[in-house]
Amino acid sequence: MTSSSRLVAIPSKIQNRGDPPRFAPQPLPNYDHSPPKLNPREQTVLFAVGDRRTYGLEIQSHIEHCTDRRTKITIGTLYPLLRSLEKKGLLTGENEPGSKRRYYTITPLGRQYIEGILYTQYRLLGMVE
Repeated sequence: MTSSSRLVAIPSKIQNRGDPPRFAPQPLPNYDHSPPKLNPREQTVLFAVGDRRTYGLEIQSHIEHCTDRRTKITIGTLYPLLRSLEKKGLLTGENEPGSKRRYYTITPLGRQYIEGILYTQYRLLGMVE
């Protein structure tokens, strides 16, 4: 990001959820190769994971809560999306010992991807120069 760029605060509706992901918009990183292509559902899931360690049902619930139940992703759709994001290197998943739950966390590449998307959106809205 250039030194002349300015950031605008993320709307309070986004920040008021218990432990929201906090991403500062950054210019798109210089990838060694092209950034992974994600469909809108994959992007939604990646944003829902954010900065926390979380599992499938919690991700599903978070998406429904944040979209006022306008976006629903079934478990049958969610887990293939999570596997796809893992294969693309944007998330890592690990099974909890003694539990059937698989916990997901964002990777550095996943974080770069989110920051790049936010930066592009903020530029389109005129919120950064």
